[in-house]
Amino acid sequence: MSEGEAWFCAIGGEQKGPFTREQVQGLLAAGSIDAHTKVWSADLAEWTSLYLTALRPLLGDGPVIPPSLPVQESKSPVEAQENVQPALTGASEGAKVYPLRDNRVLSKALCWLLWFYAAVSIFTGIRILRAPGGIVGKYTTSKAFENDSFLLAMAGIGLLIVAAVFLFWKYRSTENLFRLRGPQTITPAGAVYWYFVPVAFLWKPYEAMRNLYRGYGAQASTSLVLPLWWLLFWASNLAAVLSGAIFPETPQTLSQAQAYVWWDVASYALEAIGSYVAAMLVSSISQAEEKALRPA
Repeated sequence: MSEGEAWFCAIGGEQKGPFTREQVQGLLAAGSIDAHTKVWSADLAEWTSLYLTALRPLLGDGPVIPPSLPVQESKSPVEAQENVQPALTGASEGAKVYPLRDNRVLSKALCWLLWFYAAVSIFTGIRILRAPGGIVGKYTTSKAFENDSFLLAMAGIGLLIVAAVFLFWKYRSTENLFRLRGPQTITPAGAVYWYFVPVAFLWKPYEAMRNLYRGYGAQASTSLVLPLWWLLFWASNLAAVLSGAIFPETPQTLSQAQAYVWWDVASYALEAIGSYVAAMLVSSISQAEEKALRPA
């Protein structure tokens, strides 16, 4: 059991553990602990109620029921009011409180952008396949798309817009998840900056999206939509990088030109499918997020 998986629980006034995440889930199911049980791990500075930690998803999607109030002497309304402000101040000092964001318009705009990007990729691939002049004509058309400075600029600007809107949506959606479900393994800022950290960008962005998918209880048309999105994301990026390494600048034979054309068309197909799957994932998460926000 790694250090990050070690959880200690305060059970019956005694420290118990370490437990794995699965063992903590078993304790919850058995009723040995609940949402308000104090827990601790190496990532926490002090003992904290379970529902305020990364274990919050184990409680499901339902609301956290407050613990029973201790029996005490009744206070006058003036005394009760005096205690309200200190309590609120202490809560804000313990953890950052994120605002709730209305992401309905943003998520719909993002889905439309992804669908449009997929349509452009499909259109480009079809134009190459239907170019006259056999393999030579198709190769010439493919290179024309790649060497046209105006088309390259438009494609670059379009990709930057899609990426910016996607990251903005992911940040705001993660903020809502923190507010509704408690701390997660990836912060709202981390949902953005992990894309730019070497090595960590191989799995951290996926983990952030998985938190959203599971935290909101999203229901996609297939359970494979999340790993498929990440696989297609890297496949389309690798296809673009490998193209320059595999194929010579100028093909020497028709077979080389033909291989280049099919590789180029396959790359556009990957971009289109990846954009469509990303739109499916964003849509399913956004619908679940909107449903979760209604009581709030």
